[in-house]
Amino acid sequence: MLPSRVSISLPLSSMSFDTNARRQAKELFDALMDRLVKDLTTAAREETEAAATAVRKEADAAVAAAEKEADATVAATRREAEAAIATVRKDAEAAVAAARHEAEAIVAAARKDAQEAASAAREGAVREAEATAATARAEAQRVAESQLAAARADGEARLAAAQAMNAGLMEGIEAAREEVKTLEALLQQLENERAQLLQARDHAGAQLEGETRRANELAEALDGAVQEANLARQTASLSKVEADARRQDRELALDRFGVALRTIDRATSPKDIFDALLEPLAHDFAKTAVFLVGTAGLKGWRARGLAATNDITKLVIPRGSDTLLTRAVNTRKRAQASAHGDEPPVALWGGAVANAVALPIQAGDEIIAVAYAEDAEETSSQAVGRKIAEMLIKHAALRLTTKGKAPSQAAASVGTGHMPSSDEGNLESAEYSIQRQARRLKMQEGIEATLDGSPTSLVDMSTIGVQVLSPLALRPNRIVKMALRGGESELTCKVRVMWARFEQPQGGAAAQYRVGVKFTDLEPKAIEAFMARHGIEPARERTKPVKLKDSA
Repeated sequence: MLPSRVSISLPLSSMSFDTNARRQAKELFDALMDRLVKDLTTAAREETEAAATAVRKEADAAVAAAEKEADATVAATRREAEAAIATVRKDAEAAVAAARHEAEAIVAAARKDAQEAASAAREGAVREAEATAATARAEAQRVAESQLAAARADGEARLAAAQAMNAGLMEGIEAAREEVKTLEALLQQLENERAQLLQARDHAGAQLEGETRRANELAEALDGAVQEANLARQTASLSKVEADARRQDRELALDRFGVALRTIDRATSPKDIFDALLEPLAHDFAKTAVFLVGTAGLKGWRARGLAATNDITKLVIPRGSDTLLTRAVNTRKRAQASAHGDEPPVALWGGAVANAVALPIQAGDEIIAVAYAEDAEETSSQAVGRKIAEMLIKHAALRLTTKGKAPSQAAASVGTGHMPSSDEGNLESAEYSIQRQARRLKMQEGIEATLDGSPTSLVDMSTIGVQVLSPLALRPNRIVKMALRGGESELTCKVRVMWARFEQPQGGAAAQYRVGVKFTDLEPKAIEAFMARHGIEPARERTKPVKLKDSA
């Protein structure tokens, strides 16, 4: 701003005052314009950067904010430019008015000085004063005119500078408008991108919803599959458990079958054979029994599973009655009854049963006994037990024969009609015995035998085993080494001790044991070759064996 009042003390110093005033006014104006331009530029840059940053951060709010900021910037710039122009014009007019006022003051001072000089030297210096006044007036007028011209030129120059600045400001405003347009285009692009993003978001949301629905369906299907897999696993586990149980049952059945076979092979009396037949049935059926067949009827021998007592020796079933036992004897086949209707079969001891079976036992061509079994409930082990019993009965038939009598006489004496006899029902006194599994051949001299490392005497020999007299007590079912030597031939093998019996010494002889052993690792051909090489001939049998089917 220019000073509101300029005092001039002497006419001679008016030029320096005007120069200083113009210089100060120019410096002040230049500083004001520089500061204005700098502030406007800085403000415009800051406003533009703030608007651009705001646009990038938040697209929706940036549009209105950028437009508002741009309008505010343009309006502020226009107002500041107009204010600057008005200030420049006002300063120029004030400078011109001050110069004119100073000139008039100088003229008035000169006139006053002239009047004073004229008054002081009225008499002698009127002309000189007038000349001096005229000169001063001319000089003052000239100085005033020059100052006015200079002020006018300076004002015009400042006005031109202000106009040039205004033009620069207008260019800045146009540039700001271009930037606003650029920002508007950027905002439009951002808006388009925002619309695309919204569209993409909606599309992605739809896809996400579809994928979520599909995932839920897959999860439900997976849950169902997992449940089915669990059920299948449980079913497999149950099946495995059942299979293991069946396998264990089969293994136990095979074990029972093997034990029964070995018992029959080692049996030295019919009682042992019948016990071996009764045991598997007792394991698979609730009630089992063995009846001896006589001419008048079937007499009880031994039973298992009865509630009161297992003694059935006083039980007699007439042969003329219609029962499973008599059917098995008459048909010589298995007789069976099962509950397949509303009326289940009647048990041997009364009451209804689910399953009952009678299995005939043969000795040669005659039926000497019947094995009977029944159960109140149907079980899967009954068929297995029945099959095992049938196989064991067939195997036992190969070992049972009559002793010293014809088949018909032997059959008549087993559990015969002589029921009051004290020995009836006792298998030890029955007129039948164990059938040998192979022929015993008479031994020749010159054959040495060693059993379990001890020298023994060889009694007889067959293709499946030998009988010896041993000084050692050997436990049945034990496997030992045996060697037979005769001349240049030797037979070394392993044998199983089937039975052993103590022999009462006679006179001063040492105690010994009669032992029967069975070959376990020799082929029959090797045994037959050894026997043929030493001329071992058949021995005389003390019994008359009945001709059995499939007999060895």
